[in-house]
Amino acid sequence: MLIVTQDASTIVGRLRITVVNGLLEPSSKCARIITKKFKEKVDFEGYTWKTVSQPIRDFYFEEFRKHFIWDSSLEAQIKEAWVLKASQRYSDFLRDIRDATTKPEYLSEEEYKHWKAVWDRPTFKKKQEINSKNRRSIAGPSCHTGGSISNVEHGKKLESKLGRKATPHELFLHTHTKKHDGETFVDLKSKTINDKMLTLKQHAISTESASTNSGPTPVDELALYIEAVGGEKKRRVYGLGSQASSYYGCSNSNVNNSTATSTMQNNEDLQNELASVRNQLQIQEERHQQERQETQQELQQTRQEMAEMRRMLQLLISQNQAPSQINQSGHDEDVDPTPPTK
Repeated sequence: MLIVTQDASTIVGRLRITVVNGLLEPSSKCARIITKKFKEKVDFEGYTWKTVSQPIRDFYFEEFRKHFIWDSSLEAQIKEAWVLKASQRYSDFLRDIRDATTKPEYLSEEEYKHWKAVWDRPTFKKKQEINSKNRRSIAGPSCHTGGSISNVEHGKKLESKLGRKATPHELFLHTHTKKHDGETFVDLKSKTINDKMLTLKQHAISTESASTNSGPTPVDELALYIEAVGGEKKRRVYGLGSQASSYYGCSNSNVNNSTATSTMQNNEDLQNELASVRNQLQIQEERHQQERQETQQELQQTRQEMAEMRRMLQLLISQNQAPSQINQSGHDEDVDPTPPTK
């Protein structure tokens, strides 16, 4: 029997997870387990996520399931979010192999040579470059220090630290400066956005103060930030990642409720894969429903057969008892109770 802790967050070492804005949460813990399982079983043809066979993907997911629990009502959402996270982590997993100078221990010599040969093909390199350009074109390349920790998790940490929900700019500073110091930016683009945000904010404060003849007044941080990053691009807000919908999900910016959804819409292969997952889940549910119906029918039929057998047995017993009574009655009439005379 599984033992549930008081807060119901874990069951004997298994962490309770959920889906937030289409992503697994807590993201970092899920990501570590997913990547670890890649190393336990390798597909010979798995030189890209698309070429990983379905049995191997099923193995990865079932191993993932052993480490986490979730509400049964979230099964389909968890599976979809897992597919998205697994595809992302597998790309990073392969990149690390390509960048390494030696063969990793978890790959056999044959697997390593096969993958390298495929990666060295001109057609593969060309397709890889095209995919890289497509990703960069969504909202420009984004360098950050978040690692595998999602912006949702960073947002929670900041909220705990500040005692309130962090503004988009505060979250941006946290994830785009080294060691989260708020000053040492990871690239020129991040510094440029920060400088523009500060300029816009100062201008807004000055304008508001001049019009009211009072001290500093609150400004619309959400509107200023989205202006600083150049607005929404393909349903994304630069620098916020999965946390964007918590700021702009219900605003006029019409930001999509999850970065994951936007990513999937721009990845036809992943969309097809998710559709396949949904189809498989539906087929399984229909199969289970049919099996339940067949089981109920078989049970009903068994009950009817048993009732018929009981009826026939009772009939047989009654038929066997009738001749016995007749014979006993006839024997009594033929016997003369008077003893013979001598």
